[in-house]
Amino acid sequence: MRKVIILFVGFLLLLGCSFSSSQKLGNTNGNIANFGYRVKVKDGVVFANSRDRLRIYFSKSDGSNVVRISERAGVYLNVFEDWVYFMSLDDEYKMVRVKVDGSKEELVSSNVVYPYGGMLIVNGWIYYVNNDDENRIYKMSPDGAINERFLDVSAQRLNASDQGLVFISVEDNNSLMISDYKSGELKVLAQDAADLTLVVGDWVYFNSSADALKLYRVKLDGSDLMKVNDLRVFALNENQGRLVFSDLNHNYRLSSAKLDGTDIKVISEDMSSDLLFLDGWLYYLNHSDSGREYRIKGNDKEKVITVPKAPLLSKDEPEVMTPGATNSNRSNGGFFASIGDSVIFVSQNQTAGIFRLDGEETPTMISPDQGRNLNVWKDWIYYINETDYSGIYRMKADGSDTQIVLDISTGNLLIYGNWMYFLNYAENARIYKAKVDGSELSPVSQSEGLFAFSLEGDWLVFANGQGQTMVKVKIDGSDEQVITSFSSTFLTTEDGWIYYGDDNTRVALSKVKLDGTGNQKLITNFASHAHIYQDKIYYYDGVEEAIMRMDINGENMTKLSSKGDFAQIHIVNNKLYFFDNNRFEWFKMDLDGGNVRSIN
Repeated sequence: MRKVIILFVGFLLLLGCSFSSSQKLGNTNGNIANFGYRVKVKDGVVFANSRDRLRIYFSKSDGSNVVRISERAGVYLNVFEDWVYFMSLDDEYKMVRVKVDGSKEELVSSNVVYPYGGMLIVNGWIYYVNNDDENRIYKMSPDGAINERFLDVSAQRLNASDQGLVFISVEDNNSLMISDYKSGELKVLAQDAADLTLVVGDWVYFNSSADALKLYRVKLDGSDLMKVNDLRVFALNENQGRLVFSDLNHNYRLSSAKLDGTDIKVISEDMSSDLLFLDGWLYYLNHSDSGREYRIKGNDKEKVITVPKAPLLSKDEPEVMTPGATNSNRSNGGFFASIGDSVIFVSQNQTAGIFRLDGEETPTMISPDQGRNLNVWKDWIYYINETDYSGIYRMKADGSDTQIVLDISTGNLLIYGNWMYFLNYAENARIYKAKVDGSELSPVSQSEGLFAFSLEGDWLVFANGQGQTMVKVKIDGSDEQVITSFSSTFLTTEDGWIYYGDDNTRVALSKVKLDGTGNQKLITNFASHAHIYQDKIYYYDGVEEAIMRMDINGENMTKLSSKGDFAQIHIVNNKLYFFDNNRFEWFKMDLDGGNVRSIN
């Protein structure tokens, strides 16, 4: 269920604490109907940051002074006094509250909130759907002291009105119902509500499971039930007397209509979900751009970015003609790099983030981002940020001055000179390049659907899965040519040789010269995670179940480790690092196999 919520992430939010209602609400009905990712607070906004795993942030209303106030990720944000309440994605969907300034944070209830039931604050009371009690509706005081069943109904999609709480009753064939806040008296408003409710004034809007998810509305007293129009609606909100929705009839495009369903207008052809309003802006997830968050106000449309953009290089910036990472480290995921004597690495256990290791000291987290393909350029660490749609980021070695360099989905990053080379997933995984400031984006390879590439001299070498060939292309994009008629999803290069795995048998490591001659098999056992370093090959042998070392001609095999399930071999500052899949942590050892110790 967690993945479903995160995929729905659209994170935008709210206009204030009341919405066409005299009730005091913790968020607007429309924003709660869209998972409540933003809420207006005094002097600013609190929001679940879609570019940081939905962790909770505060910013000024103009978008300045962005600061994380909770390490937790959450949805259904509601404000009450100086607290923001939310359903925590890091606490099995339990309810947490945090001070607006981040000074205090605590669990409010041990009950699990049903993700598609929701939670909202009405007149100082918290109403939520309790997953621990067969999705019954509960009512709780802000401090959690009073926490009791409010209705003996299995429910979803809570909304609020002056007359009572509105929801869909799952037990009653998805009946749309309303319940008085005090007495709990129930009234059925309509049958066959699907998975959407929105209270606007005296009306409740819902999509009908009996009519192909088309939009209907009914008065809060149960009268005037009618179809709004023939459009099939996915997400729905309201602003200034107009409905805003994702139009299922037209590939989820962003549209609007009058409250009676007439005067339909297209806002954007973007494939949209999670529609929220805040300060006149419509926020939404744009699935035409990998689900990134956008916002629209009038004719202004922009991508929502909460991290500063890297500034442009000066025209006389000297080039650094040293690769930002070794080929072998990159072919193993690029989880390690070094700046001076400091080792920078990406944690692969539950404590996600980028860490700095100085000597034998305990590693220090320098970024909560889940990164890969670490590269060093001058005093900057570049990385692909998997927390933020696999865009390219950079930061200083102490974790300061984090900047976004390129906001497209990328893979297999390599820096050489003042250029970045990478797979551009928005362009069918072709090799692209851009300056280290993100400017001058352009294609390098014509081939598509690539898994990885390696730098050898002024050539980029890659396997073309479409034609099952090995190919090379100059770093300026010229002279793309086939090297061999065989291919591999794993390859790395060193000193004019291409080292590659056998995709068919998975039991061999071979090498071939850059011109396609001299092909030879080096290992007949199962071999993976090969790393070429100082005329030696380090690899994991699946038969021996150990890390091995041999000469680059395939001779003098030596076992370096005890038995285990190991992966992702990196070498940094003359030390070998590997990941233990059983213990789920990184280990470090000398190149001769001695002095093995965990670094986590």
